Amino acid sequence: MKALTVFEPAMCCSTGVCGSDVDQVLVDFSADVQWLKGRGVQVERYNLAQQPMSFVQNEKAKAFLDASGAEGLPLLLLDGETVMAGRYPKRAELARWFGIPLDATGAYHREIAKKMGDKGHFTTPMMQLQDPERTNVLLVTLPETTPVLEAANLQADLERAGIHPWGWIINNSLAIAQTRSPLLCQRARQELSQIDAVKNQHANRIALVPVLATEPTGIEKLRALAG
Repeated sequence: MKALTVFEPAMCCSTGVCGSDVDQVLVDFSADVQWLKGRGVQVERYNLAQQPMSFVQNEKAKAFLDASGAEGLPLLLLDGETVMAGRYPKRAELARWFGIPLDATGAYHREIAKKMGDKGHFTTPMMQLQDPERTNVLLVTLPETTPVLEAANLQADLERAGIHPWGWIINNSLAIAQTRSPLLCQRARQELSQIDAVKNQHANRIALVPVLATEPTGIEKLRALAG
């Protein structure tokens, strides 16, 4: 079984679930950690206030702090390799990392199919999602390493369930925006490898949406963006 190590910002206790002003994200993550442990997963949590030496002694955590600072935490390592940074994962993401079934739609489909047998025609939500004549699935991501990796993992999960994404949208791209700022131009160049990865490894169709000064709210602005 894989192991999860979590390096977290400074907190007043081991989970951050204490006091009168508790972050719901920490409440949810603590519940998910217990859920993982109940399924045999080894989870270790270190926060900067209580276990600072753990950050120093771990090469990945130390390098991350040097590069991103404490504001970049949490950092999550799966068997010692970085799997996520900057936010806490959802339970569905944890389930995917550890191969734990979390498939309510698929379970419902199987239960209905079992009950109906050959008695007649039926349609479940899963069947509608699997039917390309009824559903086109679009994956939306950012031209950054972690979002592209997460979208690729989601696509793999969908394809295992017989749901094949129709295309990808790469949102907020500086690479196709009109910018003269040296800093933004550098960031735009950094996006190119992720855009190429989506084009060549993951998607049959892609749409690139540039960073915009104002949100394209409304049908007319969306049409102008598409045109």
